[in-house]
Amino acid sequence: MEFVWSDSGKINYAEQEIWKTLKNALSQDEGICYHRYPIFSADRSRREPDILMLHRNWGLYVIESKGCRIDNIERINGQVWVMKDWHSSQETPYTQAEDQMYSVLGKFKNES
Repeated sequence: MEFVWSDSGKINYAEQEIWKTLKNALSQDEGICYHRYPIFSADRSRREPDILMLHRNWGLYVIESKGCRIDNIERINGQVWVMKDWHSSQETPYTQAEDQMYSVLGKFKNES
């Protein structure tokens, strides 16, 4: 697998750890893995998945990394993480990853 790292923006420790783990585990597999691959839409919106992976056998993966500790999550209500001692009161990693996935799929659809 080819791994393409972007140095854009603030480097997140959790992203680096996930990246290293994927690289060690999947380096012999077929595919490509991007760190913060920018996805632009016609409506001028921009998405940037933390990690976007296209694996030959497993398909498309969008990974959203928050970098928090389990102690920072007060509770989870469906797709919303209620946070404590964190920079925001709520996080929605599932929704973020889902939106980014649909943006990627939309790009594929528009380019085919």
